[in-house]
Amino acid sequence: MGLLIASDMRSDLSELRPVFKVWADGVELLGWPQLRPGSAPPEYRVRMLGYMMDGYRPVADGAPVAMFVLMPEAGHLFHPAHRVPEEMVEVWLTEGTSVAYKDRDMVWVEGLLHRSEGRSMWAMTDAFVARADERAIAQWFAPR
Repeated sequence: MGLLIASDMRSDLSELRPVFKVWADGVELLGWPQLRPGSAPPEYRVRMLGYMMDGYRPVADGAPVAMFVLMPEAGHLFHPAHRVPEEMVEVWLTEGTSVAYKDRDMVWVEGLLHRSEGRSMWAMTDAFVARADERAIAQWFAPR
């Protein structure tokens, strides 16, 4: 059983800080520690790395979605990720667009971050998504 869990584990992003604050295109790179309670959301576009999780209902892999939840940890086969409101970002894609849902997939998300009135503390609107991989962690982030 331990081998199954180890093969299914993904990196925890919750304590990583960006090595670079701003990308070459001027968008701020935001780390999960910057979303701690008491922090004020920026009033401009940000880019975050996280795991794609279903919103508030199950979604089949491959189904088109216009909204999903971004989280700093993906959990594993026998233990789902903790849904802590302070560590959840509702991602709402640009109107009229969708992305193929892939449970627990690592993704880059860019959009307008603000406080949410929903089940999560944060929401990102007018967002777009790009797939990412483990190399992005070492390239763009460092431990706290």
